[in-house]
Amino acid sequence: MDPLQPAGPGPRGTLLLATSNEGKAREFLPLLGPILDGLGLGLATLATLGDGGRAFPVPEEDGQTFAENAAIKARHYCGLTGLPTLADDSGLCLEALGGGPGVLSARFGGPGLSDGQRAAMLLDNLEAAIVASGKPGRLGRGAFFETALVLALGGSRKTLSWTGRLHGRMASSPIGSHGFGYDPIFVPRGGRRTLAQMAPEAKNAISHRSLALRAMASDIGRIRAFLG
Repeated sequence: MDPLQPAGPGPRGTLLLATSNEGKAREFLPLLGPILDGLGLGLATLATLGDGGRAFPVPEEDGQTFAENAAIKARHYCGLTGLPTLADDSGLCLEALGGGPGVLSARFGGPGLSDGQRAAMLLDNLEAAIVASGKPGRLGRGAFFETALVLALGGSRKTLSWTGRLHGRMASSPIGSHGFGYDPIFVPRGGRRTLAQMAPEAKNAISHRSLALRAMASDIGRIRAFLG
């Protein structure tokens, strides 16, 4: 069975993971599995719902934080589908750029750019900032990935939320072929390899998403009560 096909709903229904990003969905699925089993829920993604999710209007993500944007998406797609919806917003924050690109990570550099082009442009901006600050070498290369997860339920404005953060530093050039997004230019704290050089299982063990999902898993009793 294709892991991106929706799992059969459990006795209590289906959870919608509000993404059409195949790379993100593949990273979430093994981490979400135990949570879904504990809740008796099946799984759908936007990509597995009618017309590959293309029929759904996209909300304007105008929040100032990852948690605000995740809540916007969770409430939006929950309202459209009637399904309890889990949405995330994630991004990369660089010390030398004052926390940027942050919530603009996926849109950094404007529309139409590939992941590789965005990464290259971000490194160019970082190098310019380091030169301007006068900090040589690794100084000023500190960064962190953050994920905010928000669960929304139809008919309620209430949400549940969790956060995960992975600290590290920026590489000097893209390295590695695994992962997606900015993975080739981020080295986790205490490591020497970028996330894109790590096997998916190794990355999932430490990623910002896994940390957020672990926080979610530890809250399963509250989730069960929230879902009713």
